[in-house]
Amino acid sequence: MAKTSNSAAQKRRRGKHSNSNSLANLNRSGSKPRYEKVKKNHSISATPTGWEGFKGLAGRLELSASQFVESQGRGEIDLTLTIEAIYSPETLTQLNLSPTQLLRMPLLDVLYRLAVLKKCNSVILS
Repeated sequence: MAKTSNSAAQKRRRGKHSNSNSLANLNRSGSKPRYEKVKKNHSISATPTGWEGFKGLAGRLELSASQFVESQGRGEIDLTLTIEAIYSPETLTQLNLSPTQLLRMPLLDVLYRLAVLKKCNSVILS
C-alpha cells in the first residue's frame, strides 16, 4: 500500500466538517445561515502543535475551531475584558459565583460563560 502525503490527506479532509453548527452555517442545503452572511473558507498557518492546542481550547468550550474563531471575531467571547471588570460584584452575581470560585475558574471558561449570558440576554431583550 502506497503512503499518502500529508498534503494529499489534508486536501481530502478539507470540507468534511463534523460539528453540526458549523455544517449548518455552510448553507449547502439552501437553509438560512446562522449569521447574516454565509461563511467562506479562509486559511491560517500554524504549527501542528499550535493548531491542536487551538482546537483543544475550542473543544473545551464544545465549539468547533470555526465557531471559536467566529465567536472571537464577533466579540462574543470578549478577550479584552479586564480582571477588574470580570471580578466586579455585578459579574459575580451574573455568573452566580463567589469570588473564590471565580478565582479558581480558568479564564477561558469565565469568558465563555459571560458570552453565553450576553447572548441569552440579547435574545430576551429582542
